[in-house]
Amino acid sequence: MAPKKEETAENALARARVKRDNVLNSIKGIHVTALAARSDANRVPSLIIHAEDLNQYVEQFQRQQDVIINALFDLDRVAEFDQDDRPMIASMETMRLEIKTVVASVSEIKSSSSSSITSAPQ
Repeated sequence: MAPKKEETAENALARARVKRDNVLNSIKGIHVTALAARSDANRVPSLIIHAEDLNQYVEQFQRQQDVIINALFDLDRVAEFDQDDRPMIASMETMRLEIKTVVASVSEIKSSSSSSITSAPQ
């Protein structure tokens, strides 16, 4: 078996962007479910289940962003970050906030409806 070659900064950059984009697609999937749950109560259970993974996805996203930044520095291509990578961060943060907002609102509705059920006159 041949010895493993050390990964170049260019390969590390490409690999991290692919991984980051895959994680971002997972976050987009949760976001789509959150938007649907705003108007379709049947989607709320799916949203709650998927939203449990959101923080893990955000951490993975941030780890890959760190690899990307390091590779861009190593390649002396830091200027690419603002053009190619910063918009991804903004997009992820927007989706994350919207997901958390919907989860909070449906959780609030759920808890207020269950408390009104338990406090209903017998």
